[in-house]
Amino acid sequence: MCFDNGNLRRGSSNPFSRVVEFDPKTMEISWSYCDANAPCFFSPYMGGVQRLWNGNTLICESTFGRLFEITPGGDVVWEYVIPDFAEYPTPLNHFIAGRHNSCFRAHRYHVSRIPWM
Repeated sequence: MCFDNGNLRRGSSNPFSRVVEFDPKTMEISWSYCDANAPCFFSPYMGGVQRLWNGNTLICESTFGRLFEITPGGDVVWEYVIPDFAEYPTPLNHFIAGRHNSCFRAHRYHVSRIPWM
């Protein structure tokens, strides 16, 4: 399973991201997720995905600080957009200007993995 940023996808004039689960031996796609309005789900760099114990999938749309969980059918269960914005540290702020709410990676843990909570 991987997060496909979609920057260099052939045959598309509007970039969009997607999540793809495939067999590495055959390269056949067994499952994928893409927003119904494809350009609304796009992280031009970074991104992550995690299959959860309940069969759902956690997606980290890194560039825009959006974390969300979807069902196998692609329905959004919940989403959270990080409300905190800041500049990237030097030297990155010299070529990635402005304030961002980017999130490099996210994981969801089952309560049994964190018994102290």
